[in-house]
Amino acid sequence: MEPGFNVLFVCTFASDEPVEAVLEAARQLPEVHFYVTGDRRKKPASFFETAPPNVIFTGFLDPNGRYLGLLRAADAVVVLTTRDHTLQLGGCEAVAVGKPLITSDWLYLRQVFRGGAVFAANTAEGIRDAVIETRARHTELSEAIATFRQESRLEWND
Repeated sequence: MEPGFNVLFVCTFASDEPVEAVLEAARQLPEVHFYVTGDRRKKPASFFETAPPNVIFTGFLDPNGRYLGLLRAADAVVVLTTRDHTLQLGGCEAVAVGKPLITSDWLYLRQVFRGGAVFAANTAEGIRDAVIETRARHTELSEAIATFRQESRLEWND
């Protein structure tokens, strides 16, 4: 990862992921590095050519190899959906590795991710503001996600 603040956008280029909004948020935050996962074959080459220079498209990553390494190295994980009542597996992965999470502002996701998360509108401004907030509150959110992970494990074990 690059020096500075790095976010990992867990993406599959599915129709419910606001990818264009993430790219616009990245354009508005040139000092933040955005790593975007997902199979590049799902988008035309022109899509990648117009992305801002602080966006790195990783392509599809082996879940147990480089993907896990990026999860652990990122300062925050972004997982977004425009569909309510959609569990974010990438959000669960962020919790598992103890990384602050930025996810969509749905009541369901607020109930699932009760600690260490910032909830964003699925707009460029909402995502930008969530990244700014996460960077400003990084230590606090890191501690909160670790506590949430521990509490969740106890709850799941019961």
